[in-house]
Amino acid sequence: MDRNSILKEAIRIEIELSQLKEPNSPSKTHYMVKLSNDFIKAAGSDDTNSLLNSIKVKDISLSTLKDEKGIFAFTSKKHEFPSYEIEGSPNTTVNVLRQGREYALLQRSIPKENNPLNINDPTPYIVAWNFNAKDGKCNWGQGHYCGSLDSGCSLYSEKETSSFRNRSIKERVFEAQEKAYSQHNREIGKSKIDRTKENSI
Repeated sequence: MDRNSILKEAIRIEIELSQLKEPNSPSKTHYMVKLSNDFIKAAGSDDTNSLLNSIKVKDISLSTLKDEKGIFAFTSKKHEFPSYEIEGSPNTTVNVLRQGREYALLQRSIPKENNPLNINDPTPYIVAWNFNAKDGKCNWGQGHYCGSLDSGCSLYSEKETSSFRNRSIKERVFEAQEKAYSQHNREIGKSKIDRTKENSI
């Protein structure tokens, strides 16, 4: 199973957990969400372990229920995403679903009072470059707007992977330049010492 499918399932579970107002397990002690049938059919044990590692909930666990089919994700704590108001858009907030080195995956939320006709947001997911958050407000540089979680996850993964590769190349070039510069300085220093010795003879 590819990494994007695992990421999408992890975020879907987190979103559904965040929407639960109270524990919904049979014992009423845990919040629970059912894993998708598509994931269960395609996943192997390594994929399931990767999913557990990808879900940003500390005490997340997977289990079955006696009288229900499927596998469920359980947590004892209410899950909440970091949430910020968009600068220049009063009362419109975004949940930070993921934040990488250069890009963030956001979910926009428009309050009901600003949407009296209850029109669905056609592009609720945003892949934001240079995301900044401070004092409850946020902004970003370039934004790519997506109509589904699937397309948002795909684009976020693509951008972050590309960013990581480009940064790795830049870092290797920088390290090579630093090494060459240090070597050059050492050679200059050695040359000065040699000239000093020659002058003293």
